[in-house]
Amino acid sequence: MDSEGTIDWCCLPRFDSPSVFAAILDYERGGRFSICPSSKFSARQSYVLNTNVLTTKFVTRDGAALLTDYMPCEEVGGRLQIRDQIHRRVECTQGSIAFRAIFQPRPGYALGETRLTVVKNGCVASDGRDRLSLSADLGFKHEDGSAFAEFSLSRRESAWLIVSHGRRHPRPVGDYEWDRALSGTVRYWRRWARRIIYRGPWKDAVLRSALALKLMQYSSTGEMVAAVTASLPELKGGGRNWDYRYSWIRDTAYALGALVRLGPTEEARKYVSRLVSAYGGQFAGLPVVVGVDDDSDLTERKLAHLEGYEHSRPVRVGNAAEDQSQLDVYGFAMDLVYSLRQATGRLPRGTYELFARPLADYVSKAWRKPDHGTWEIRQKQRHYVTSKMLCYAALDRASRLASGSGDFRSASRWRRAMGALMAEVKRSGWSGPKSAFTMFYGARALDASFLLVPFFGSLKAADPGARSTIDGITKDLSDGVLVRRYRFRDGLAGDDNPFLPCSFWMVNCLVGLGRSREAKALFEALVSKSNHLGLYSEELDPRSGEALGNFPQGLTHAALINAALSVSLGTANPASGPRTKR
Repeated sequence: MDSEGTIDWCCLPRFDSPSVFAAILDYERGGRFSICPSSKFSARQSYVLNTNVLTTKFVTRDGAALLTDYMPCEEVGGRLQIRDQIHRRVECTQGSIAFRAIFQPRPGYALGETRLTVVKNGCVASDGRDRLSLSADLGFKHEDGSAFAEFSLSRRESAWLIVSHGRRHPRPVGDYEWDRALSGTVRYWRRWARRIIYRGPWKDAVLRSALALKLMQYSSTGEMVAAVTASLPELKGGGRNWDYRYSWIRDTAYALGALVRLGPTEEARKYVSRLVSAYGGQFAGLPVVVGVDDDSDLTERKLAHLEGYEHSRPVRVGNAAEDQSQLDVYGFAMDLVYSLRQATGRLPRGTYELFARPLADYVSKAWRKPDHGTWEIRQKQRHYVTSKMLCYAALDRASRLASGSGDFRSASRWRRAMGALMAEVKRSGWSGPKSAFTMFYGARALDASFLLVPFFGSLKAADPGARSTIDGITKDLSDGVLVRRYRFRDGLAGDDNPFLPCSFWMVNCLVGLGRSREAKALFEALVSKSNHLGLYSEELDPRSGEALGNFPQGLTHAALINAALSVSLGTANPASGPRTKR
């Protein structure tokens, strides 16, 4: 949603479903749903305290009004109930205001013709495959594929507009029990927010990040999307436009690990159970990215009919990373399993025997292979240093679990593999001229993903090699307080902008180097880079400060949480410690 009450991006019924509103990618063709005053106005947005319920306050010469937006969810009998609906309430709080609502759905990425009809109780739209209905008693009129309504509200008067996915006919708006739905949704989010145990100086930023991450988990399966948008450019006009509405094991495990360290563990338990169910037993490796459900289609393709965000083509949906090999996923996955075990004292049934042990056996051999690296470089596979270091972390966590389970033979075998792995990385991944670990064997370029290594404990930040590499990354890849991923010709057109998670990873490293004042100052500078709602994108333009890339970016919010814990606890590796009030 934009800052003035327009829904300009929405996919229903799932994160990775075709869009029903996509004006953010093409204002003319994409479709939108706006509610705003008819006359000149100012707008200010905020969340209802400790929730994901959004409000937009409008102020005009004639009065003030409040637009409330949310997707209803509540806990009933201990179970989360979610509806494929968007509830919108506009209430006049002062004076009298005239409003204009525009309902312009374009299902199916706006690829086909949308048939929009004004009917009793509202409107219904369909492209022949998907259907969307709007329930509202506002006298909508149809014009050029859109529905318009003009209405006025005086003080204390309100109007409800409710979007439902899949319905043939809109129900009377009163049937939705909107007052109960709103109170139940607020109650659900506040109850969940109380599970956050962090009490440090940045609790508002940490809580908003946690709430954003929770909102990005698909409740039916436990999969978490990397972001809720597709094809927002990393560089305007540069072609680095990707679809992030899928679940990367790396991003999901890292984000859920951050939540575990804050207090909530149910989300991680559900996801680990899915990993065991999907990949346990005859282990043959983990995919890089999957859909939020088993029938998701990740085939990457271009939508040539959409002009892109601020004319940034191509617009892509799907993601070809599904065909890549990325060895770092094993470190992230095993760290989540271990963190869950540390936090709760137990794991879902069969986790060690069916998943952790066969995964570690696989990694003890697979670490020698090349891969595409953390950044999914679309070139030949190489021996990426961070990938190896995260394999080391996977074997470390597995050996600890094995020792705790009495499986000492496996633990010993995996520790021997760890020794061989580290010896090779120090021999082949180190550059004497750069005095640093490089991006991959034989490279000269540095890689900011190395900043994760101290967090996972493969090397401590104070290790001479790690310290020198961190200093090199600071020198080569920093742009003010921001950190770029790399300066390496990756085969894609255009330059890259600083990647926000890397900057937060640097905070962890500074803590590990004993430079606590610098770490705190950097963290506070980064916290100030959020938008007006406390949300973060993937990248930032270092000159204009403009948010770029997909949004909100789960990896950024998880990195913020982990950095806050590092500064608060004074450790670069909060991943394995017991939970405490923080």
